[in-house]
Order: sequence, then structure tokens, then C-alpha cells
Amino acid sequence: MTNSYSIFYQSYEGVLTIPETYKGKPVIRVSNMGSKFGRNITTIIGSNNLQEITSWAFSSQDTIPMCIEEVIFPKDGQLYKIEQMAFYLCTKLKKVILPSNFKEFGDGVFERCVALESLIIFNNIPPIINGDLFNCNATLVNDSYWHKKPNSDFKVYVPDDAVEIYIESKWGEYRILPISQVLV
Repeated sequence: MTNSYSIFYQSYEGVLTIPETYKGKPVIRVSNMGSKFGRNITTIIGSNNLQEITSWAFSSQDTIPMCIEEVIFPKDGQLYKIEQMAFYLCTKLKKVILPSNFKEFGDGVFERCVALESLIIFNNIPPIINGDLFNCNATLVNDSYWHKKPNSDFKVYVPDDAVEIYIESKWGEYRILPISQVLV
């Protein structure tokens, strides 16, 4: 039987570091935090143990955007999945760094993240995109107010030897660049 804990029970500001363990057990999943818990979080630093971010985890579920500017996971961390709408309405989000183990995005994970400039993925194999990164149910709904494409500066940085693999996949619709260009 898996125990579930609510470790983020207060309001946070600034940097939120997800702990490796809580009550002696590894923190492997972040579930919906509720938009009021961390409206003023600017940076999220993930732990090595974290494996999954569930739907709506860091999203604003009302009309006030979140203040998250960057999300950083360790290069060798265990995060493999971010579910749909996890960062919905994080309008200040500029940079996301994902580990080499990362495998899957849910639909609309970055919907209304209009400032997102860089997605850095250390995996040589292109992660699965279930739907569209920026538009949940993009094929079903054609609403230009809610459904936006990324800003024109959006770039995806991947391992240098995997650039062509990404370009030839579904990721080819984005600007794919070698990770060495950003890690200067």
C-alpha cells in the first residue's frame, strides 16, 4: 500500500525545492498543488527521486497566472513523465530543464506558457508528446484565445548527437538546437 502525503501544505514564495524524501520515503510524484499554494514561486528545483508530475500539478486553475519562471531537474534524475496541463497558465515560465530519463509529455502541458523560450532535454530519444505541448485538445478545439502556439523565440535544446533524430520526429515542428549551444 502506498502512503500519500501532503508535504506542500503552506503557501510558498521564491524557490521551491522538491525534497528527495519525506517521512523516510522517496518523493516520486507531485500531484495537483492547488493554484493558491504557490502563486509566488519563481523557480522549481526537482529532486533526483521524482518520477512523475501529474495533471495540473503547477497550474493556475483560476484566471490569475502563476509566477514560475524556470523549472530545473537534475540531468541524471528519474523524472520520466509530465502529465497534461501540468504548467497551464504559467505565463512567466521561460526555461524548463529535463533529465536524460525523460520520456513523455501529456497534452497541453505548456498551454498558455506564452513566455517559454527554452526546453532543454537531456534524453537522446525524443520524448512522446501525447497531443500538443501548447494546446490541450488542439485537434478538437479551434479557439485562438485559449489555444496558443509557443512564442517565436521558443527553442528545444537536445544532446548534440540527437539533433537529427529530433528533427525527423514530431519534434521537428519546433526549432531544435544542440544542447552545447545553451550550456556555454
